[in-house]
Amino acid sequence: MSLNEQYSKQEDSIRKSLNLLESKINSHRVDFNNNPDNWGYVADLVHIEKSLKDIIDFIRTK
Repeated sequence: MSLNEQYSKQEDSIRKSLNLLESKINSHRVDFNNNPDNWGYVADLVHIEKSLKDIIDFIRTK
């Protein structure tokens, strides 16, 4: 596999993961709406946001 092919493969995988993340966040919202007194859902989003920030910071430095 060429470097370009490998890059494209990884890029496609990341895009699929981002689409899945969006779907999972939408499902998470539904779960929260069914249990709006549970602060654990907010904690989940705080964790996800921090992880995404770390990824964004990583790619920005490259």
